[in-house]
Amino acid sequence: MNEVSQEGHHPLMRSKHRGNRGVLLPVDAQGHTGAPDFRNTADDIARMDPAKCNIFTLWEKPSSLSEQPLFQRLVIEAWRRHSHDLCNDPFLITDDNVRQVIPDIPEEYFKLPYPAAKSDFIRYAVLYHNGGIYVDFDMLTVRDIDEIVEKVQRLDLVSYSDGYGPEHESCGGRVHGLWITVSP
Repeated sequence: MNEVSQEGHHPLMRSKHRGNRGVLLPVDAQGHTGAPDFRNTADDIARMDPAKCNIFTLWEKPSSLSEQPLFQRLVIEAWRRHSHDLCNDPFLITDDNVRQVIPDIPEEYFKLPYPAAKSDFIRYAVLYHNGGIYVDFDMLTVRDIDEIVEKVQRLDLVSYSDGYGPEHESCGGRVHGLWITVSP
């Protein structure tokens, strides 16, 4: 087994995200990790611990893939590791399970032509219905999210804005949606 080390970068990761330090993920010779399957069913929603935060993302898996590609598995594993069990396992929203987390989603959603449009459409709806964290699937977590989870418990909305750091509690009029959290 190879590892994505703190000093090195896995060749599949280099072009998309540089400096992915602090995430160790075992990778076999075929590029598969030992990461378990991801939550996708109504039963998994029912088993979510209400005392923990929820992490949601849109997963538009091409039908030709039998499993998640390495980068997406690394992203999920990083979310798990950096939440320190403060959050439930990430929930991957698909066309098959979207009604389980957004029961009133209109039919127009299924006619949207590409994943970014679907992500824009559902990010606020899933948080309205469930609370928690919505993260775009290409956002790799490289630090602990304890501070974000703590802020979700005392603020109604947590996002980020370019030019403002964690010491600010205001987005200065601009809210980005690549990751956003809403209290339940």
